[in-house]
Amino acid sequence: MKKRYAVVLTAPQRDQLKRLLAAGTASARKLTHARILLKADQGPDGPGWVDEAIAEAVEVSQPTVSRVRKQYVEQGLEAALTRRPPTREYVRKLDGAQEAHLLALACAKPPTGQARWRSWRRPSPTRRYAGCSKKRAPAAPESVLVHSS
Repeated sequence: MKKRYAVVLTAPQRDQLKRLLAAGTASARKLTHARILLKADQGPDGPGWVDEAIAEAVEVSQPTVSRVRKQYVEQGLEAALTRRPPTREYVRKLDGAQEAHLLALACAKPPTGQARWRSWRRPSPTRRYAGCSKKRAPAAPESVLVHSS
C-alpha cells in the first residue's frame, strides 16, 4: 500500500538529521522527530519502515508518526522538527495606565478612618501588581476599645 505522505529525504537533509542525533543536545521532541523521519525515509538510501514499526522502535504512538510524516511533506523539514508557536492571543485585563494606577493606589496610604486597604480578594504574592510591601497598622490598645453590654 502506497503511503499518502511519503518521506523522501535528500542527502543533505539525511546528514543534518544524523548530525543532530549524534550531537544529542536538542530537545527530546526534536530528536524523536528526527529518528522518525530517518526511519520513514523512502528514498534510495532510506530504510522506508512502516508507521507501526517506527512507532514501536521510537516508542511513540502511530498517530505521532503519521503527523510527523504529514508535517514534513506539507511544511518541510524544519516544521517537522520544531514546535510551531502558539496562535492563542492573551488579552490583558488592564492596560499599562490602569496597571500603574492600581499599583499606585495599592501602595498609597489608606483612606482616612481606615487602618489599611481592604479587598475582596487576597492578592497572590506571584501577581505582578502585588509587589509593594504594606505594613500593618498597629493594634489598638485595650484601653481604647469600648465594650457594650
